[in-house]
Amino acid sequence: MNLHQLEISEVGVHRVRPLRTKVLRPWFDDDQGLEYDGDDEEGGHHFAAIDSGDGRIVGVVSYLLEPLAVEGESADIRLRGMAVAEELRGQGVGSHLLSVTLSKVALYHPGGRVWAAARISVTEFYARHGFEPVGPRFEMPSVGPHQRMVRALPTVLA
Repeated sequence: MNLHQLEISEVGVHRVRPLRTKVLRPWFDDDQGLEYDGDDEEGGHHFAAIDSGDGRIVGVVSYLLEPLAVEGESADIRLRGMAVAEELRGQGVGSHLLSVTLSKVALYHPGGRVWAAARISVTEFYARHGFEPVGPRFEMPSVGPHQRMVRALPTVLA
């Protein structure tokens, strides 16, 4: 995929749920899609990577106001539900989506810190983007082993 044909837009949560569900919880059986606590709360931001050629959503990520509960660490913006269409993984879509959205979220929360509960299989991806592991690994029921990771939001000059 040519990353120049990707439009990264803030969208309503209903637009991120289908891909989020398909990629992260394919066994989930709910017509509304995978919902997270805080999805509909004020202060949350949902983004989609949209292929400008056909209008298809090929990547999604959400940022929710949720404090990190690990002793000695502080962050109050949680990255959740990051997903890229299976056929486009490894082509830079996720990296582009993450870089652009971190900068957009930094406009809302200058000086803030963001955290994620990352599946062990993607911790290297997050590490390449400045996230560092905090606390012990843990098991998320029916999903598998995870690691909390944290980073400062980028400094954005207005």
